[in-house]
Amino acid sequence: MPISSNLKKIENSFNEVMVVINQRKDLERIHKDDTFNKMYSVVLSSLVDVEILFLRLEKNLERISKTSKKIDGRNQKEDREIISKEGQRLRKKIQKLQRECSVDFKAVYIFQKIFYDKHISLFRFLFNWRSVGNKSITNFYNDISSYEGDNEEIIFFKKKYLNRLRAIYIFITQYRDDYIIHEQNAHKDIPRWILFEYKDIRIFGNRPSITINDMLFILLNYINDTTEFIKNRFKID
Repeated sequence: MPISSNLKKIENSFNEVMVVINQRKDLERIHKDDTFNKMYSVVLSSLVDVEILFLRLEKNLERISKTSKKIDGRNQKEDREIISKEGQRLRKKIQKLQRECSVDFKAVYIFQKIFYDKHISLFRFLFNWRSVGNKSITNFYNDISSYEGDNEEIIFFKKKYLNRLRAIYIFITQYRDDYIIHEQNAHKDIPRWILFEYKDIRIFGNRPSITINDMLFILLNYINDTTEFIKNRFKID
């Protein structure tokens, strides 16, 4: 399924949160000083940043694929095409697009972490869970996974959705911290970037990354699950 289709599903699911909460005018704490709408706008803006990166990756991967096919076609017609000016121009174009993809791929890790942090802040605000997950998705995951209190909502959330949080922690936030924003030097391996059939991208090094389609799968499931949890708590019967 195209990246754009999954992104639309993510945005539609997240928009359901706004609809449900704004129908509940009785939620004085949540609506005081228009706090919810302000926080929702911040999270939505962060989601748009992530969407832009995913869509740009999709576009550039498609451009790489088309350019590669053009080179292959020319090579079949003329053996010397590999050293022709046009062949060199097309190869430089691919190299530039591959570099852009590698930069955007690193950026999508960084901006996803920002989004998850902002989203979990909104989630905690709605449920007023002050004892878990202050400031970041990583803290939230750690607190939920070790939670042994008596809050029934948190206990239910932990039982049903902990694996979703674990996927974000292992494949997004932990990988980002260890392999994307770490300081590279002569004593650390420099990651290698690999394009798979010009349809997806991942990073190879001490530990391979997941692909952009894997990231979208994690993000979509997380948004669907948290939206479902919010709707079940706040929907009007």
